[in-house]
Amino acid sequence: MRSLHACLILFCAACAGPAAETDGLPGSDLGGTQEPFAPARALRDDWARSSPWSFEQRLAELGLAAWNPAAITTLKTALDGGELKAVRAAVLLAHGAENSRETLLLRLESRVLSPERAGDAGDVVAAAALARWADEKTSLRLAALAVGERPHPDLEVRVECAAVALNGQAGEEASRLARWLVRVLHAGTPAEAGDAPDWTPTTFLAWAKGRAAAALAERAGIPNRFCADGSFAEQLEVALEFSRRLHLAP
Repeated sequence: MRSLHACLILFCAACAGPAAETDGLPGSDLGGTQEPFAPARALRDDWARSSPWSFEQRLAELGLAAWNPAAITTLKTALDGGELKAVRAAVLLAHGAENSRETLLLRLESRVLSPERAGDAGDVVAAAALARWADEKTSLRLAALAVGERPHPDLEVRVECAAVALNGQAGEEASRLARWLVRVLHAGTPAEAGDAPDWTPTTFLAWAKGRAAAALAERAGIPNRFCADGSFAEQLEVALEFSRRLHLAP
């Protein structure tokens, strides 16, 4: 499953403080706007090999600004390579500009299914990183990866795409995403018989269920009481509450 290190650096990406100068290149404010004269910045040479502590400390000081073309090329290659470098690349791209957003989306839209169980960590973080761009275009492309005709083949990546897209959608599209996340909560329970999975069956459901529940609770504006280790009755009670709060058809 996702490593603690991956979770920590994603947290740093989401919670970076006000922009500071990094390597002599100015960042931007937390809203992602960028001064027109701000130069595109380069990657540090040791971005992929520095210690986890060093990487996280630098992230805490990293503002939002465009990466230069060479950096985008390097980070794209790292995304495609998987493993920890892919996670770091996704987090660094989350601090970028429009070309970063497109790089993350194109990676997800390649719909790569890793042969390794933990090989999807970079793509999960890439999907989470796109929450920074809360625009309709981004959320529609993520929704297509979650509930479209060609969803992403990896369940965890698909759940993260759905969770991020749900924040940017309304109306029927939001209901489609929410209904699918409820289906994830039904997986492995007696309710699965009437709400069959549309993904490759797996027994590794705890992370996917927990993330689905967190997204549904946020959308419904209620505390998240879901526990993936709870009894079937408890899981289904929470899933039903989400359905009722969000006015989802059975």
